[in-house]
Amino acid sequence: MKPAISYTKCMSSDSLVGPALTTGPQVLLEALPQLVWGADRNGNWVYTNRRLRDFTGHHTDLTRSEFVSFVHPDDRQRVLDSWQQAGRPNQASAVEVRLRRHDGLFRWMLCQYQPVPGAERAGFMWCGTCTDIHAQRQRLQYAADIIETSRDCIKFIDLQGRLVYMNAGGMAEMDIPDFGVCDHAFWTEFWDNAMRPQVEAAMAEARAGRTGRFEGFCPTFAGAPKWWSVRVSPLYGVTGQLEQFLVVSRDITDRVRSELQAERWQMVSAALTGAQTQEEVVEIILSQGRGVLHASVGGVMLVSADGESLEALSHRGYPPEMVQRFSSIPLSLPTPVTDVVRDGVPRFLTGEEIDQQYPHLVGQRGDLRSSVLLPLRLHDRVIGSLILGFREDRAFKDEDRRFLMTLAAQCAQALERARLYDSVQVLNQDLERRVQERTYELERERKFLQALLESLTEGIVACDANGLLTVFNRATQQFHGLPAEPLAPERWSEHYQLYRPDGVTPLPKEEIPLFRAFSGEQVRNVDMVVVPRSGQEKSRYLRTNGNAIYSSGGEKLGAVVAMHDITEQRAAHDRLDAAHAELERVSAFNRLLLDSAGEGIFGVDAQGVTTFVNPAAMRMIGRTHEELIGQPQHALVHHSTANGEPYPSSECPIYTAGRDGQVRRVDDEVFWRKDGTSFPVEYVSTPLCGVNGEIEGSVVMFRDITERRQAEEALRQINEELRRSNAELEQFAYVASHDLQEPLRMVSSFAELLARRYEGQLDEKADQYIAHITQGAQRMKRVIEDLLSFSRLNTVPQRRRTVPVEEALRTAQAQLALVISETGAAVTHDPLPNVSGDLGHLTQLFQNLVSNALKFRHAGVTPQVHVSAAPEGKMWHFSVHDNGIGIEEPYYERIFVIFQRLHTRDRFDGTGIGLALCRKIVEHHGGRIWVASTPGVGSTFHFTLPAAD
Repeated sequence: MKPAISYTKCMSSDSLVGPALTTGPQVLLEALPQLVWGADRNGNWVYTNRRLRDFTGHHTDLTRSEFVSFVHPDDRQRVLDSWQQAGRPNQASAVEVRLRRHDGLFRWMLCQYQPVPGAERAGFMWCGTCTDIHAQRQRLQYAADIIETSRDCIKFIDLQGRLVYMNAGGMAEMDIPDFGVCDHAFWTEFWDNAMRPQVEAAMAEARAGRTGRFEGFCPTFAGAPKWWSVRVSPLYGVTGQLEQFLVVSRDITDRVRSELQAERWQMVSAALTGAQTQEEVVEIILSQGRGVLHASVGGVMLVSADGESLEALSHRGYPPEMVQRFSSIPLSLPTPVTDVVRDGVPRFLTGEEIDQQYPHLVGQRGDLRSSVLLPLRLHDRVIGSLILGFREDRAFKDEDRRFLMTLAAQCAQALERARLYDSVQVLNQDLERRVQERTYELERERKFLQALLESLTEGIVACDANGLLTVFNRATQQFHGLPAEPLAPERWSEHYQLYRPDGVTPLPKEEIPLFRAFSGEQVRNVDMVVVPRSGQEKSRYLRTNGNAIYSSGGEKLGAVVAMHDITEQRAAHDRLDAAHAELERVSAFNRLLLDSAGEGIFGVDAQGVTTFVNPAAMRMIGRTHEELIGQPQHALVHHSTANGEPYPSSECPIYTAGRDGQVRRVDDEVFWRKDGTSFPVEYVSTPLCGVNGEIEGSVVMFRDITERRQAEEALRQINEELRRSNAELEQFAYVASHDLQEPLRMVSSFAELLARRYEGQLDEKADQYIAHITQGAQRMKRVIEDLLSFSRLNTVPQRRRTVPVEEALRTAQAQLALVISETGAAVTHDPLPNVSGDLGHLTQLFQNLVSNALKFRHAGVTPQVHVSAAPEGKMWHFSVHDNGIGIEEPYYERIFVIFQRLHTRDRFDGTGIGLALCRKIVEHHGGRIWVASTPGVGSTFHFTLPAAD
């Protein structure tokens, strides 16, 4: 219908009015591959295209009656009925007809007829098309020939479920001589009542547009039993409506019979395994085994103790005279059974073969038509023969022969087991004596087992044959918070607080694992919840396994259940579910992040082919998504080095990461744009692993570092200039401070000499001037010494080693002993760790901090200084706390700047270098220093130092 709909749309424009078609639409209709016509509201044809005229050989527009004359006589009425039916509801119609070509040959056509929208303006109301389906019909006929000759039973069923067609092969399979006997019979009635639900379910599936399948038993019309594999499929007509059902039934009788025979053999094998006496073995062989192959008679003969004859052990179905005649047969006598025992070769014989090979036995086989004689072989010797006889001619298939050989082997083994069982009975008496001797040892083992049960982390609970609890180990008591009590099973759930896995529904008696095991059920991995009576612990999830306990004689002795605490496992499972939900959320976020990321990101598989790429990467590389996806990445963006030399992919870190699983970080390579230019990049190539851990490729994240490279070069030049300037300044400070000491010593020496010699001889003003000179020289000396120490931090290399911090603090205290004594200060500390550093520098650090604490003290208040330390990652965090005058917050940073003082020299002496020196020592050790203070209360100086290795 789709082509017809499109043609109608073409003819529904205002320009297609009757015969006065405009040039555009007429050209379109003339170009269509179908035969096309148009008719007015009265059914009169007003337009035919050239293909229709060429097909019929008609040189002018055809009328409706002229067209019908070209239709095959057998199809004309169907065409007229189809048009009339479509005309009543003003709807489309379709019909398959044979149309005569201009050369007289008929070809199958699909004729479609439908109304034209906007008919009032178009000038004609109906549009029709003929599509050539001759080739399709021929292929359908070929398919029909294949269906007809298929061995499968192929049927067509109408929507009411009636049989309307069956292929010839199917009729032969169903023993149907003439289809007329089942024509329009309800297919579901072919099946018995037990199979009807499956048949109707398959039909329902087909009505829903799906294929229904089932297997079942249905005899043929002649009564032959057969099993079928059936497939029911929907069949649709040209309008897309469901018209029929296709049913294909395949004969699976041989397979089902093989399965049934295998089941019977398993029953025989299982029964033989449990047989304990020779009588039981023979009974199983000659009843169940004989029944599997529908043998008429059977018997078992064993070699006598002296090895001279065969003795009948048992027989079934033989007449009394044959039983008496063949109860004992000398092995020297040539008979089928003695030959089997002598050469160990099985015989599958017809009656005629027995008469021909053993003429002296003619007339002695009775009415038996076929016989099977099998050696009973045990290891490398034959101990007897299994004999089966049939009153009809029997052809033995390969599976029958294998079954019989296996049956004989099982029979021989079972007879040997029975013999050994008799021997075992003799040993039982001796065993009982040994059991008595072992009683004492068993009692010891019982005590050991009891101790073992009490030490297990799994709960073990058991009951006796009366359902009373006998074992209730320590773990079980901890689970329940209660000991074992002689309670009936009906009270177990309430008393021991047993619940279903939901933790809310009480566990019924029938679901309690111990009761189920006591009832004979094998309990495996059954979960329950226990709420301890103590109320001190949360509910516990327990996984249980258990069995009934039987004696060797089959007597039920009770039941036992092991309980494993899976509370944490359940919690972990819940966390895993939450993690999966979070993973979904993160995956969506990652997709958004990938598209919005400023860095370029792409992935390659194990062969180096690009699998995904984000917009930033496409923008930087200058290629589209289509140009990258599915293409070798290396050849597009990484084929050459920065100097233009070829870059082998075998050396590329992007690919090596995908081979060895190691993350590669690169910041000295270039990527190439589509226009042939390159740009410097830094990138990380990370292996991409599958769900099983195997490497599937790699993910690359990169950024264009052109601007950064430019900035780094500018920064490098600035830093180089700064390093040179700092070195000159440090050298200048060191030289200046060193060179100033000599003239300063001379000034200081002469000032002191002048004071000693002329003190009191000059006027008071002169004594003051001399005192000012002496004090100034001393202050200048301290400034130079501090400045020299400050500059040496950069010029003298550190001697790093493991330093006991307490040793550095003790040395600092010793150097400050006079001041500590004069002020009466108390310097205390917590246990201090070892750090990695320079002992001299750390001594200087503590000396400056403690000296500051003693200097900036309250008048009349004894100074208190305390040093403590705490770990902080790979560093130690030290605190030096005092009860001094404190520091205002705006000056927290200023105090660490060289020559910055908060007080005048008249109040507190100093050079303004001490805390700057502390900061430089700490930073040279890789740490940091800061202060926290409350004015009037005290200050705490914090700093970090690296822990010792």
